[in-house]
Parts: sequence; C-alpha cells; structure tokens
Amino acid sequence: MPEHVHAEQEEHAKKERNRKMNNPFGIPDEVFDLTVASAVKQGIHQSMAGGTKRPNPNTAALQKKTTPEEGAKAAKEIYDSYVAAGFTDTQAFELLKVVLTTK
Repeated sequence: MPEHVHAEQEEHAKKERNRKMNNPFGIPDEVFDLTVASAVKQGIHQSMAGGTKRPNPNTAALQKKTTPEEGAKAAKEIYDSYVAAGFTDTQAFELLKVVLTTK
C-alpha cells in the first residue's frame, strides 16, 4: 500500500476518534453518556427514597423563600455554566436535571 494512502487512513482514524470524544473529559461519548445516565438514575432513586439527609426543620424556617423567577434564573445560570464548560446542550440539560432533583 502506498505511503500516502496509509497516512490518509491514519488521519481519518484520528479524526474519527476525536469526533467520538466530544466532551471535556476526553473519553468516548458513549462512556460519558452512560455515566451521565447513571448519575441521573442514581439521583432519581435518591430523590424517591427521601434524599441522602433530611433537612433540619429549625434551619428550614430561617431560609429565605425563593420566587419561581429566582429559581428559573438560577437554573438557567447552571445550564449555561455547563455549556460554557464544554458539555453539549443535551448533556448540560441532563446534568441540570440531576442538580434539580438531588436534595
């Protein structure tokens, strides 16, 4: 096989590997997606089981009530920070869901 054909094949293989690692951790997207899905699933199970720890009723009364507008603004800021860190829109949304469902 001519050397230039071999070099083209190597370059194509390198581009293919890089295309499959479109996340900030340099791992294959399939692995990253499974990790995110597992974290989401764990967060859902924890949430359904009552979370990891119960809030102290005394400190809950002292906390400021958050308006829906403030909550939406905070959620958008978290989402934007994930996108800015290099996550795809879908990955950022899945991570945001974990944050919002974990106590």
